[in-house]
Amino acid sequence: MKNVLITGITGFVGSNLAHTLLEIDPEIHIVGTIKNSPSARRGSVLTEEDMSNMTICIGDITDFTLMERIVTGYEIDTIFALASQSIVRVCNDNPLQALYTNVLGNATFCELARRYPKIKQTVIFSSDKSYGETDKLPYKEDITPLKGLRPYESTKTLIDLWCQMYQYNYEAPITVVRSANIFGPGDPNSSRLIPQVCTSIAKNQNPWLWDSVAEYVREFIYIDDVVDFLIELVNTCEENPTLISQCYNLGSGNVFKIKDMVDYILRMSGSDLNIDIKTKDVYFEEIKEQYLSLEKTKNLLNWQAKYTGKKLDEAIIMTYNYYSDLLRR
Repeated sequence: MKNVLITGITGFVGSNLAHTLLEIDPEIHIVGTIKNSPSARRGSVLTEEDMSNMTICIGDITDFTLMERIVTGYEIDTIFALASQSIVRVCNDNPLQALYTNVLGNATFCELARRYPKIKQTVIFSSDKSYGETDKLPYKEDITPLKGLRPYESTKTLIDLWCQMYQYNYEAPITVVRSANIFGPGDPNSSRLIPQVCTSIAKNQNPWLWDSVAEYVREFIYIDDVVDFLIELVNTCEENPTLISQCYNLGSGNVFKIKDMVDYILRMSGSDLNIDIKTKDVYFEEIKEQYLSLEKTKNLLNWQAKYTGKKLDEAIIMTYNYYSDLLRR
């Protein structure tokens, strides 16, 4: 990687990836795109030094002409398409906007990957929700059908299929990554489960859950594992280009019921608080059980998450300490 484009560079994954890449190789030229002013949307893990060593371009990823100018002008060779509307509730409230951002925005980079041979690899970051509801778990990349039916899920299904169309018809160097639920320091979305629970505990308030979701099953992966995977993915594919035009699950094997994850955080934080279960009369139903098969990722990429078992304890503690310190500051 020499000239790297990261969309949504001040977001949770984008800022962590950019920060780590600059630590590994300060000679990498990182170009980031954000929709609004960088001063207003600066990611919490990006330092002033990071920002000074990057090029920030302000604009919408649905603006094909602008994205084309960025890719050609900076001679981009690797694209991490990370920008998306990732809050399920927001997608439920505004499905059309979710379509524009998650599908049309990322489709921009599929077309750029087709047109410009200098682009060696484009990584489209998707979600395990692209698989939708199924009674045959775990999700398997080349077996489980993609059938997201709710607003957020369907946008991930659509862009995933669009990427596969480019892989099949144009042999475009596009890689789809279907990720489990990501957590860790620096997540700016306080409405997500783990930031919300950590903040409640730090305030000495009982964390709460809707009764409709307490029994849901989810897979959780630590942010450092996500960044490590993305970097290793590109490095491995550079050595073996036949691995590029594929779809890969990104998970950890850390599978929990939602209420059990909250209990876990309470235990790791040393708190004696309890979970408050609240009843919600009307709610937007989500997928009840989700977890991924990691066989393909392990076999083809020789990659496994590090933050499992006792290391997961460390990840939970580091995450709780981050939000506790943030609250004090």
